[in-house]
Amino acid sequence: MSSSQSSSCTTHFESPTRKRTALDTFLHEVGLSPVKKVLSVEWDSASERTKSDYQRKTHEIMEQIFKIMAPGQEASLAESLFTKDTTRENGILHSISRAYISASSWGVQRQILSLVVNDFSFHDLQKSIPDLTRYKFTAAKRHAEKEGVRVPVSVSLTHREKASKGQLDHFLQFILSPAVMTDSPFGECNYKLSSGTELTTPKIILNTVRTRTVNLYVKFCEETSFTPILSERSYLRILEAIQPSVRKSMKGLDNYTAEGGKAFDDLKQAASILGQIGKDKKWVEDVHKLLNDGKQYLKIQYKLHISRSSEVADHCCSFALSDTTCNSEYSRTCDHNHHQSCLECENVSKAIALINEAAMEVCFEDEDQKDEIQYILQQSTKAVYEWKQHILRTMNQDRARQSVMDSLQPDEALLERDWAMKFLPMEYRYTQQCISFIKD
Repeated sequence: MSSSQSSSCTTHFESPTRKRTALDTFLHEVGLSPVKKVLSVEWDSASERTKSDYQRKTHEIMEQIFKIMAPGQEASLAESLFTKDTTRENGILHSISRAYISASSWGVQRQILSLVVNDFSFHDLQKSIPDLTRYKFTAAKRHAEKEGVRVPVSVSLTHREKASKGQLDHFLQFILSPAVMTDSPFGECNYKLSSGTELTTPKIILNTVRTRTVNLYVKFCEETSFTPILSERSYLRILEAIQPSVRKSMKGLDNYTAEGGKAFDDLKQAASILGQIGKDKKWVEDVHKLLNDGKQYLKIQYKLHISRSSEVADHCCSFALSDTTCNSEYSRTCDHNHHQSCLECENVSKAIALINEAAMEVCFEDEDQKDEIQYILQQSTKAVYEWKQHILRTMNQDRARQSVMDSLQPDEALLERDWAMKFLPMEYRYTQQCISFIKD
């Protein structure tokens, strides 16, 4: 019975209410006001006034305790209790400072700082290490968290290998194909070798910017499982050494490409007009995106998808170039089915179909506007598909030329006479209006 009563009294004495009652009794004996409230919120979230009240009250209570524990020496007791022993800390900081200054590299300095960044503040360390910056302090703290205290950073060794002849030949064969570069009918380039010999070659034109060409080649290697691949910077250096020209307009060099690119722009203009007189903004944006993607696809990627034999009808040279109306000399039967489709090729046809459907649905302002839109659609559609057909023929002819060159004997040569290129019309600097003005 007595044990149970003792346990009950102890529990009651340890309750917060009992403790506050005892504290208030003590404060009454020493002449201080009782505690009116206790802190019920987090200290960091409390207001400055609340913090000041609790600090003042605690200071008064501790001052009375010091007077009771050490009469007449309360200041010495408080100083020995709350003042840190900085002798040992100063010795640690001095040793760290000497090791930091004598370190041979920033990596070693970072490892040394990681020993103490979690125990000392930035300002404490800066007093011992004057050239310590906030960046170095933060980097050492991050190093201690991720790598560990005093753990060196793991460095992966990278070995630079010389590009092999096979890698260079593969890249040069890719960029010198008609899909990537176009021969110019005029102009020459001079290349100086390391031996001092100068070579004069016909000028070549890159169909797209150098970065996109390299990205296209890397994707081509991934699709064909060609390894190993050099870094992108290595391929850019090769292109810088070749110094190909980059031209936006192909007028006079490849009229099919020039007219095809212009046709896409005319189709975008027609779609914008249809959006103003009947279609909404969302429809115009979707059609413009399909046309932009289709133009880039025919300009670059479509050439790489073409092959002699493919299950995609638009990519199969044997099927697409066969003339079924003539005899068998100009046609070939494929040994496979064309049951697959190309999303990019279908998007080109889809964009043209959407514009044609919209042209039949909207109400035009007058007959002239209707005739103009129909004429643009008719001519642009024809130019787009002629550009696509031209790409097929060009790639097929290039493969035939390459096949002939591979089978040449040491005493044989291949002479090309591209008369068609010589007779292509050129677009000069002056327009027809300017020429008429000069003549007048």
